[in-house]
Amino acid sequence: MAGLFSCASAIGPHDAAHSQATAETNAGATSRSCAAMDLDFDREDLNETVATLSADFGSAVGIDTWAEEHGRKPRLRFRNFRNRSMERIDLKPIASDLQKAMVATGKVDVLVEPGVGMEAIHVGDGDDGPDDSELGSELGADLVGAMELDSMEENNGNERIRIYTISVTLSEVETLSKLWIGDHRVSKMCELPKPRPVE
Repeated sequence: MAGLFSCASAIGPHDAAHSQATAETNAGATSRSCAAMDLDFDREDLNETVATLSADFGSAVGIDTWAEEHGRKPRLRFRNFRNRSMERIDLKPIASDLQKAMVATGKVDVLVEPGVGMEAIHVGDGDDGPDDSELGSELGADLVGAMELDSMEENNGNERIRIYTISVTLSEVETLSKLWIGDHRVSKMCELPKPRPVE
């Protein structure tokens, strides 16, 4: 089922203002009877998330400013990936596809451990994990990426709605300044069984 709402924002390092792009679509959001898998985060949602976040990243002013000041593209490494939702979701495919999309924009080089790949990412359930600036410095990264997934579920009349929020933050290792923040929301909806009339 397609996502219903998405938004993303970019933050520049030298001014507090940031741009925010918002898109809403209800196409294909037809309701159906709830089944066990109807509200799960699936591959279609993953593709939508990566497409939205990478498109916003492509216009991130903070990344361009860093490159102009240093005369080269920044080196990025994803370190922390936190799943705060109640669902067991493998977040590494999102990070892996997003890394590829970011490289395709030509704005960054992504560092990956040889022979290790996405296993280098710390996956947690809300703990702080390793210190991003220390790890980034040791591993030769200019920017450290962190990703977080959260979800909430509610009933609206005879419909059940689950909203996933995926947030990505890219911070400069030396200053800890946030050069880009991207957010994307995916809404899943299904129809609850109607109560039987009392005889």
